[in-house]
Amino acid sequence: MMSVLTGSKDGTARLWRIRASAAASRLASASCAAELRGHSDGLAAVTHSPDGQRCATGAWDSSLCIWRLDSAAAVVPDAGGKRRKKGAETASGDRADATAVLAPDATLTGHTGCVSANCWSDAATLYSGGWDHTLRCWDIDSGTCTSILNDGGSKAVFAVHLRAGTSLLAFCGAERAVRVWDTRSGATVASKVLPGGHSSWVTAVRWCPWHEHQLLSAGHDGSIVLWDIRGTAPVHSAAVSTDKLLAADWARAPGVGTAPRRVAAGGADAHVHILSSLTQAL
Repeated sequence: MMSVLTGSKDGTARLWRIRASAAASRLASASCAAELRGHSDGLAAVTHSPDGQRCATGAWDSSLCIWRLDSAAAVVPDAGGKRRKKGAETASGDRADATAVLAPDATLTGHTGCVSANCWSDAATLYSGGWDHTLRCWDIDSGTCTSILNDGGSKAVFAVHLRAGTSLLAFCGAERAVRVWDTRSGATVASKVLPGGHSSWVTAVRWCPWHEHQLLSAGHDGSIVLWDIRGTAPVHSAAVSTDKLLAADWARAPGVGTAPRRVAAGGADAHVHILSSLTQAL
């Protein structure tokens, strides 16, 4: 069984449990295990913590909410409107096995616009980006913003991604460049700007999980671009859609060594594009 988090314009996030079917010809079954309520406007970003115990949501209400997915305070409303722990008996004597309703463990405020991106460094550190043109670092335990990495130095931020095991934070937004920061420096200027790959806004950026210097980006121009941060020009580019791309990530089939390396992207054309030619440069 695996878990999936989703966010919605209705201001809620949901945790889904997906069970694989024993028969290859049958679809897996899914059930909503928890509904996360705490925002007053639509969600724009949802991410798991590295240990899977918590998640962070960013929304159009300018706030970040932190949730404990293993929270003992998970409750459901019974027929009388009372809130009870999931699994407890209701007034009628039945078990409360409906979807649990979770309240935020913490609400982080500081952004002055939509919080459109976030990513975890570890279980206690979170980075976020927003339409207020800032990147922020948060201490989850204290609920405080410990640094602002670019104070109005860029455009609205659409996506952020931290290279695992490093201090390199890649981000993109309402411009045609991908930027990379070294978060150890605390500088308010970009340590690396990678222009020239996109002709419109860049909506997604992801570090390559098997190559420490490479990352991909996708944008409103319908293209996916492969970068090597040791250079300033794109390594490879592929036009995959005539419409805006809104999300992209690396994909690798289960296994090691010879497992295919691919890229998946989706956007306004209502298609998911799977590419392998982009990664031949690897």
